[in-house]
Amino acid sequence: MNISDSELDLVSLASRIEQIEEEQNLRRQNIAWLKRYLDEIKQEFNNRTELQQFQSMQEAIALLTAQVAELQQHLNLSSNLSNGLNNNGTTDASTQETNIDDVEIIKQFFERVEKPEKQLACVDVIAISENLDIAKTEPDEQINVAEEQPLFIRAFSAQQFQIERIMWLVNRIYAAEEPSHEIPVDVEEFWRRYNGGERDFTGINLAGVNLSGKILEKINLSNANLSRSNLSGSQLYGGVDLSMANLSGANLIGANMRHSKLIKANFSNANLSQVKLIEANLEGANLEGTNLQHSYYDPSTIFPTGFDPVKAGAYLITPSGSLQNANLAGAILNQINLTDADLQGVNLNSANLEGANLSESNLNGANLSKANLKNAILIQSNLVQIDLSEANLSGADLSVANLSEANLSKANLSSAKLRAADLKGSNLIQVNLESAVLIAADLSIFLFGSPL
Repeated sequence: MNISDSELDLVSLASRIEQIEEEQNLRRQNIAWLKRYLDEIKQEFNNRTELQQFQSMQEAIALLTAQVAELQQHLNLSSNLSNGLNNNGTTDASTQETNIDDVEIIKQFFERVEKPEKQLACVDVIAISENLDIAKTEPDEQINVAEEQPLFIRAFSAQQFQIERIMWLVNRIYAAEEPSHEIPVDVEEFWRRYNGGERDFTGINLAGVNLSGKILEKINLSNANLSRSNLSGSQLYGGVDLSMANLSGANLIGANMRHSKLIKANFSNANLSQVKLIEANLEGANLEGTNLQHSYYDPSTIFPTGFDPVKAGAYLITPSGSLQNANLAGAILNQINLTDADLQGVNLNSANLEGANLSESNLNGANLSKANLKNAILIQSNLVQIDLSEANLSGADLSVANLSEANLSKANLSSAKLRAADLKGSNLIQVNLESAVLIAADLSIFLFGSPL
């Protein structure tokens, strides 16, 4: 292994370490949020009014237990007295008096139990009566009302235990915890933070928001939830990080995602038609059901292993490439290199080709009406029958280009270089040739729409 390979390995290792650290920081943020959320739930649970009711209920049960025990003692004493009187041959009148005393005792008991407070409403009177019958028939058996506590008291304790258990598990399984999206953020709040200078929106929940046509440069949206969001025509270039973001079902038609980091992003069922993916990294991304028709990329774009972008309808932008009859209307191709490319019949209507290099390319019959070709290079290009009406060609270099029968009506050719260009039969009606260089250009047959 040479020194260059070692340096590359070190750079790759450092990049991987940095990625791991970012993932760990993200997980820490998600765990911190989850712990705060659970603490709030626990606090709310502990402050429930039911807790005071539970405590009052337990006190009532303890009081009831003592009263039942007292009643049992009275009943036992009465039973023993009755037995003693019967053994001594007492009269029926005495027995009746004893029974009356028993009824009086029970009456006094219920008068003490039935207090105005509602806490004792949960006590089943039928169960008390059954206990009283048992007490009469089995005086030696002890009554334990504590065992008859309501089921919801035990359920309360179980719920408390579950909350404590969740808190413990959060700390124990930190490394395996899945990223947890925050509470949804509306567009107004997002822009307030963005305009305030914030650029790290890791894990933010922007599901369903409308950000169409917005410019979002150098922003970190990794692990963000942008499912079903509208990002059509948005500018997401300049190193925007959407790694592991959820963009399922999102609308990204015509978005500029040049040099974006889209590693392991979820684009399932998203619409990425006409999207600029030049220099973008989609390694490991989910492209199941994704619409990539008329999107475009270059050789440096990274797609998931085994994914065929051409089969999915995307166009490869590269020197000497073939884009015959491709639909790239409105495409953002400024500074792009398409030298010696086959662009016959291509639709580049309203496309941005500022500073692009199209030298020696074949644009026969192509549509570039209203296109921006400012400072573009088209040296020795084949522009026969091309439509450049209302196009901006200011400062463009068309030296030795073949523009025969081209439509240049209302085009801006100010300061353009047309040295030795072939303009035979071209339409130059209302064309702007201010400061244009026309040395050795062939303007025969028609000039500005009038025959020579």
